Amino acid sequence: MADAFRERTARLLTDYLEYCAREPGTAARQPSSPEAAVLRCVAAQIREYNVRTLSVYRGFRWNRVELVAWMAQKLLASPRGPNWYRVASLLTFAGMLLERHPREACGRKKKEGNVSRDCRLLVALLCAQLSGQHRTWLLANGGWVLCSCQVYSNSLGSVTLRIESGEDVLPSQREPAQKRRAHRRTESDLR
Repeated sequence: MADAFRERTARLLTDYLEYCAREPGTAARQPSSPEAAVLRCVAAQIREYNVRTLSVYRGFRWNRVELVAWMAQKLLASPRGPNWYRVASLLTFAGMLLERHPREACGRKKKEGNVSRDCRLLVALLCAQLSGQHRTWLLANGGWVLCSCQVYSNSLGSVTLRIESGEDVLPSQREPAQKRRAHRRTESDLR
């Protein structure tokens, strides 16, 4: 019997990672589901919030799959376990690694093959982790049923995203110092 949750996870990951891996200048396809639209919105906000940290990996030329596997272990296997911010950050990171840049015209065919291959391998890796090892947590926290991307900002310039479960995806400036420090540790894992 087919595993509906695993199939839904694979479709969501494929939609997002193919969206990120598209050829520069190519129009993006419409999201394949409401969850895919929300993931794109959340990822854009995470990228904006972590632009300096993520830019270190722009144009990464080594083993993307190995790096994402390491990052997944760091982000999702922490003592506190996964949360929506860590899951969304991991997917954002994987997508950013697959981006193609216009200046990569030299050797484009080889790189296209690597990006396409890595996209498939990352879908398989992340799908196995999210619908396997972290399935119980995901299902207990609403699964992929994310209805909207609500962005809030305050006068201090911080951004908070809320998803259906009501959990903050990005930390706000008003969090206790302990939570902010924990978030900084998570950010430092991306470096």
